[in-house]
Order: sequence, then structure tokens, then C-alpha cells
Amino acid sequence: MKKGFLVVIVMFLLFLIQSCVSTSKLTIETIDERTLIVSQKAIEYETFWEAMENIDFSCLREHQINGDQQSFAEALKLTVAGNIEDAENEFRKLHISSDDSLIKKYSKEIFGNLLFFQSKWEALLELFIDADDTTYNNIGLVEAFSKSPEESYSFPAQPAIIPMELSLSGCPVIEVEINGHKKKFWIDTGAGLSVVASDIAKECNIFPVGTGKIKAGTGTSKKVDAQPAIIENLRTGEISIKNHPVIIIDKKDLEFKLFGLFRIMKIDGIIGWNAIQNIDIEIDYRNKVTTIKKPIKIDSPNRNFFWLDYPIVTLINQEGTKLNFGLDTGARKTSLTDNILKKISVNNVHIKKKTIGSAGGLEKIESKIIPELTLILNGYGLHFNDIGTHPAKGSVFVKLDGVLGSDVFKNGRVKIDYLNGILEIKFPEESWKS
Repeated sequence: MKKGFLVVIVMFLLFLIQSCVSTSKLTIETIDERTLIVSQKAIEYETFWEAMENIDFSCLREHQINGDQQSFAEALKLTVAGNIEDAENEFRKLHISSDDSLIKKYSKEIFGNLLFFQSKWEALLELFIDADDTTYNNIGLVEAFSKSPEESYSFPAQPAIIPMELSLSGCPVIEVEINGHKKKFWIDTGAGLSVVASDIAKECNIFPVGTGKIKAGTGTSKKVDAQPAIIENLRTGEISIKNHPVIIIDKKDLEFKLFGLFRIMKIDGIIGWNAIQNIDIEIDYRNKVTTIKKPIKIDSPNRNFFWLDYPIVTLINQEGTKLNFGLDTGARKTSLTDNILKKISVNNVHIKKKTIGSAGGLEKIESKIIPELTLILNGYGLHFNDIGTHPAKGSVFVKLDGVLGSDVFKNGRVKIDYLNGILEIKFPEESWKS
């Protein structure tokens, strides 16, 4: 009797989790991208800034722009190409010298984000030290990290092959060792910083750095309290990360409960983008294994992946229109933003109220459902039926067209190599239909 009751509860919990996310259907097939080039469709933007927010540089030929706008566009090109230090220098110059208020504003914001990306805490602290400056509200985080030892990575001679499991929400989970304690951490590209739950931090002797609390963004519109901290030694397989910057989040904000009473999912911690950007990682969802190695710079003419406050992958649709999608392995389902509706032709869009979940709990949203959409990535056509929009997951500047979730990868594998600007997917033929 008890066993039967537990089975019913588990089945109900799984149904509940499924109902909290998109119900879109996805099929995958190989496709010849060369057939799409001749039909490539240009997007007309009303202003220079609208084009830049969509990472579209064709307007440089079609619109009259001034010298500072040209320089801004060139700096943005450097960012997309992964030339972060060069981009940093150009945005710094524009922030200091431009007479254009928008150039100054956006240059400062992007300059600050590039410093954050490179863990240049002292320079970032100097940039936002003005107490009246409201463009950066987590100054306490930067102050704490600026006083911490420098982070370092140690890789074995051979790639580390690490067993993996999937959470109930579809996020890859691997075992890590924190200061000698073994725990299970999610691999979440959508998390800007690695995260540790407060109870795990206490158990593993991870203590807050500094006294202030900050507000951390989540996958919904909610923000949660967080404290900066440093993990002295984070290991997975034979890979070691020393002095890794993280944030501690209250354990209650990292668990999901049924009716507010029964815990159905708990997150010990998250390996966030500040770690993932420094490794070459392949996540094999089908065979439940993750391979991590030291990234090595190569000539990469076919870059499709960059970072600007969020890891962003370039896809195209069947008309050849370029689209910018955030990469979020912590998201169960791929979703769109309203921005994509300006770029693609769709019919019969309808509205549906949905519930989405993230750290901090659940949130109801109004989603626009698109009956059919095909996205093309790495020689595969991703055919979605009834895919919906979610609120835009913020980049400091880029207007995302959507977020690529784990549903795309679940029957294959994904390789994430930020150093070379490569996001690569691969599927065995028999798994294309999901």
C-alpha cells in the first residue's frame, strides 16, 4: 500500500514539473545549410541602436553613422569575435572620450561586463566606485572578489571523463568535490556565477567574503539574496579549480516544493558560466557522461558562439535570417522572446498562460505560442511545434531572440568551447525524433 502511494506521488510530481514548462514538440533532422544562403533575408532596423542590439552590422553600409558609432560597432564586432581585451580597450576609450550620451552609457556597461568576464575586479571596482552610479548595483560582490586570491585551473594530461545524471528538470548534474566534500552540482550555462546552497556552504566550510548581501537574478523576474564567497578547492574528475568565485544562496531558494510542503527537487550547487568559459566541455546527454579538457586556441573561421553578459549562439531560420539565442543548459525547454517576432513570419500566434520555475520559486507568465518554427544549428534542423515566448533573459545589451534549452541536446551531445567560439551539437541518426 505504501509503495503504491509513493508511485502515485512520484508520477504526480513528474506531471507537476512537466506542467511548469513549455509543452513544445521538437524533431531534429540533418539539413544542408548551403541551400539557405541564396534566400538570406535582411532585417530592416529603424535605428543604429536597434541594429546593434541585434548584432546586425549590415546597417553600417545602409545608414549614415558618425565616427563614434562606427567605433562602437567595431568594438562590438571584436566582442563577438572573442577578442575580449581589444574590445575592452575600445569600449573604455569610448566611455571616456565620446560626446554621445548613449555611446558613453552603453560603452560603460559593456566595458564593465567585459571586466567582470575577465575577473578584473579591481578595475571594475574603480569603474563603479562612484556611490551615485546606479548602473551597477552589485558593487559589494566586486569589492569582495577584489580582495580574494587569484583563481587558477589545473587540467590533467588527458580529458577528464565524468559520469553524469540529469535532474528532474533535465539539467546535467555531475559530482564535484568541494574542500574534500563530495556533492552534486548542476552544469548551468545560464548562471553567470557558480552557486552554492547555504546548507552545503556550511557543511563544506565555505564562508561569505565581506558582510554585504547582493540581489542575484534568476530564470524568472524574481531576485534572491546572495552572498559572495570563494571555494578554495573545487574538483571534478582530475580537474581542480583553486579560489573559485561563487555566490551563496539560501537553500530555500534552491528547492522546489509541492504545495509549499513537500520538497521535490533540491540544488546543492551550480557550476556557472564563470567556470564553463574556462574549459572545453562536451555534455553527452544520451550516454550520461561529461568530458572536460583544457581549451586550446585554434583557427576557427566558423564561429557561432560568443559572450556578452550571457553566452549567445547564432542560429538561422529557413529564410537564412540570423537569430541570437542565449545558451541555457539549466532550462528544460527552448523558448523564444517577443524580439524574434520582428524577424520571422508567423501565422496563428495565440496566447497561453504558463508557469515557469527557477531559483526563488515559480512564476506565472503570458506566453505567445508559435505553431511551427524551424531553427538551424550545426547542420541540423530543429523543428518546433507550439513553441512559446518567455520573458527575455537579460544580456546587458543584446536583445535575445530566444533561449536554447536542454531539450535540444537530450538525445545527443553538445560541445561548448568558448575560447574558439564553437557550440557544436551531434546526434546519432536513430535519436533525431524526440
